[in-house]
Amino acid sequence: AKGKMQTHVAGSQVDMGFLAEIAKECGASSHIIEEIARANTARHVQEIVAKSNLDMFWERIARRVCEVCYKNVEGKITLQTLLTDFDGNILGRCEIKKGTAWN
Repeated sequence: AKGKMQTHVAGSQVDMGFLAEIAKECGASSHIIEEIARANTARHVQEIVAKSNLDMFWERIARRVCEVCYKNVEGKITLQTLLTDFDGNILGRCEIKKGTAWN
């Protein structure tokens, strides 16, 4: 979602400030935003989001991933982002069709 294309390599880190901003966009309280900003891992953020009922949090993340990737491939292919939890449950999804005008 932040434009880093290689996320499974050494040195890849979760930007908790970015995730806190997404929570703010979803209408989270200042307490929840701060809790996310101080989280230790993405899984910790997932737990906070789940208990806080932040509607659309993962959908927004999926959309950002799609947007960044779509720009990276210059709109030449259809992209779909599917975010799951550790049990395979779908948290968020987004699709952008090939050739869609996107800014």
